[in-house]
Amino acid sequence: MKISGDTTQERRNDSRNVQVKKFDEKDEKTDGGWGWVVVGGAFFALMTEMGIVQTLGIFVDPLEQEFSSGAAVMGVIASSCFATLCAMCPVGSLLVKRFGCRNTAIVGGVIMSSGLVMSSFMTSVLQLFMCLDLLAGFGAALVHMSATIAIGQYFHKRYALANGLAYTGQGFGLFIFPNLLQELIEQFGWRGTLLIEGAIAFNIVAAACVFRPLKSRKSPSQSNLQLCDEAAKIDKNAESDCKLDLHQITEEEDSTTEKQSVVACTQNGTTKVTLAAQKHQEAETDQIKKRQRFRFKCTCNVILDTPSVLVIYFVFLMQAVGFVAVVVHIPSQAHENNIEGHKATWILSGLGIGSLLGRVVHGFFIDRKLVTAKMGMCLSHLICVAGTLINPLIGHYGSLVACAVMVGFSSGWFFPLMQVVLRQMVGLQRLPSAYGLGMLFEGVGCATGGYIAGYVKDATGSYNPAFYFISGCFALAMVVLLLEQIYTSRIKKKGQTLQRPYAMI
Repeated sequence: MKISGDTTQERRNDSRNVQVKKFDEKDEKTDGGWGWVVVGGAFFALMTEMGIVQTLGIFVDPLEQEFSSGAAVMGVIASSCFATLCAMCPVGSLLVKRFGCRNTAIVGGVIMSSGLVMSSFMTSVLQLFMCLDLLAGFGAALVHMSATIAIGQYFHKRYALANGLAYTGQGFGLFIFPNLLQELIEQFGWRGTLLIEGAIAFNIVAAACVFRPLKSRKSPSQSNLQLCDEAAKIDKNAESDCKLDLHQITEEEDSTTEKQSVVACTQNGTTKVTLAAQKHQEAETDQIKKRQRFRFKCTCNVILDTPSVLVIYFVFLMQAVGFVAVVVHIPSQAHENNIEGHKATWILSGLGIGSLLGRVVHGFFIDRKLVTAKMGMCLSHLICVAGTLINPLIGHYGSLVACAVMVGFSSGWFFPLMQVVLRQMVGLQRLPSAYGLGMLFEGVGCATGGYIAGYVKDATGSYNPAFYFISGCFALAMVVLLLEQIYTSRIKKKGQTLQRPYAMI
């Protein structure tokens, strides 16, 4: 069957039009419909994942008694799972790009559940660290990134609303899980509780199944025409002499796969399809290498071209140290003040309530430009300083609850502003690299916060000095951020810039 060059070009244009039309139709189906089911799945996944990760502080006292270790060692165990989650988020992002949100989230749920179940059988602190922190934390990172990216795939115009609804799952998890875990520990012990948590985490697999991928389905004939286009590009004169032999398309197109359709684009008897496929694969390999070099260059230039971003990374570090130290050790401080049972766990639930309120309130002030993003960060740290000072100074149940709610409120205010501030400083193009580097600093803070606060408690015999130290971390972050704003404003008044204008990517 011979087709002239004009006919071939018309068919190519028609195929491209069909693809554009299908893409537009796919866009029309987003921002609603199945997307709300995805939001529901992401809400459950984030609630379960973060509810488990952020409430490991409840296990500090039982683990101290089981392994005869101090608060510093158990602080590492309780905080390193969150640190692993932060550190492995870039890896999770790469896996999502390679395997899709649904597959990555399912694997992440299985890994997280396996780590929790295996932790219930461990007999040493090192074994517990490997299973509970590294293995379960890595699975949590895969779930976290999959849920976040899945929402972005299904929503464009309503992304802020959908993302906000899904991320309220974190606050609900922090509100629900403390009392649930306390009841389970009283009934089944810490080993039985970890085993049950593993079963709960396995339900993430069911939630991940709704992360249905959005793909434009192309018929075999359209893909074959694209392959012929690649072959025609090899030789400029191939288009006029190109002969299309289409086999097994008419009757089997709806029931067979793309491999059952054979296209031979020949010129003077020489097959061009294999050569086209090789050229296409080489081009994709070159693109991947260029992207890797570009990302590495972006990561390096983020600091070289915008040195003031190091100040923000230091703020991220101090915030993570203080926040994780509070989450890990405030239940144990309640026990130190003779507050037992569910009264102690309700203190940790106050963090969840405060986080939900912070996420609602911060948008009101930022969207109306009542405060800038950096000033909002300063205010959040000021609230943390006040809450962590009230706690040791007063030292009764009400002060502990106030501390938890205030720290939770400031975290719900602070964490959404991280990307906003980085985008203002480095621009949208470098935001992924800058945010990934920021997550690394936050992971270091999460890993060290629980240990340092526990070490101070072991050295002094009380949690009050530990909370004074936590208050100092928040105060230091606030002062550094204020000094950076003062310096930046003076530089702008002088007409200078903090970025090197010649460093362009």
